[in-house]
Amino acid sequence: MYYSTSIFRKAGLDHLYSAYASLAMWLVYLTFSLISMSLVDRLGRRVMLLLSHSGMMVGMSLFTVFMVLSGQYAVDWAKYACIGSIFLWMAFYTTGSSSVSWFLPSEMFPQEARTAAMTWISVLSSGCSVMTSFLFPLLVLVLEEYTFLLFVAAIAMGTVCIISTLPETKGMTIDQIQILLRHRFKQ
Repeated sequence: MYYSTSIFRKAGLDHLYSAYASLAMWLVYLTFSLISMSLVDRLGRRVMLLLSHSGMMVGMSLFTVFMVLSGQYAVDWAKYACIGSIFLWMAFYTTGSSSVSWFLPSEMFPQEARTAAMTWISVLSSGCSVMTSFLFPLLVLVLEEYTFLLFVAAIAMGTVCIISTLPETKGMTIDQIQILLRHRFKQ
């Protein structure tokens, strides 16, 4: 998201349209943040995260394909498909991974550990953002259009973690979640 304008430029858009595409991407973010609020209690946290990860993998994979078509093969329409695939990725990211990951941890930890857990989660999230911000330009130099396949792989690994470890907490109290987690991780 930080490098969106330069990514759109690399896809073949001129400076003005790259800026417009970046602005529109943030509008997609805002719109799907609002949609996410209405879906999370109806669908459940685990379902939202799994849907989010699935859509993000599709969006980022399509983006990689369109970047290759736009860059290596100079297919003119592919630069517009890049925008669409990033919007698709952003919609799915915002609907689950961006929103659920900030309140789900508060449901997973008992009251006495919640403050420390949320602080560490914030530190981890910020640390990963800083690391990604610094490494991204270097990765683009080495991997070019294929850089985004690393993100697809990371999303896939996150999906495996969600499937294997995260229980659904929809409609459960904090105490019920704690009992479920204790039972689940004793085995």
